[in-house]
Amino acid sequence: MDGVVNLTYLSGDPYNDTNKTDRVTIIIFICDFKAGKGNPQFEQEHNFAYVFHWYTDLVCQPPALTSGPQCLVHDPISHLIYDLSGLASKENWVSVVGDDDGERQIYLNVCQSLSQPTVCDSNAAACVTEMTSTEKKKQ
Repeated sequence: MDGVVNLTYLSGDPYNDTNKTDRVTIIIFICDFKAGKGNPQFEQEHNFAYVFHWYTDLVCQPPALTSGPQCLVHDPISHLIYDLSGLASKENWVSVVGDDDGERQIYLNVCQSLSQPTVCDSNAAACVTEMTSTEKKKQ
């Protein structure tokens, strides 16, 4: 999972059990852009291990450096960053939708403006055209 780093310390002080089992400490660093450096929070003791969660921005993935158009989307709830640059295309994504009222074409491009059709605004990233017998009408 992106934005999570596990750090495990082995061979800690022995428990007072008959086997003198070594203690283990597990720190799970979790990406949280709002936490800053953050602090460890004890979660549980389980199977001779102390488990801590540490919410911090230090394990968050930096935006990818690409030579093409950068298209990063930040999810405000999970605080994850998604790089949609790979969906950008020189050709539009086109879908034809037909129903009783006729046929429409939906043009879509991600991270950049449409390359065509010319009936759409030059800055649009999505456009719907209605197909008629002689022309396309912009909706």
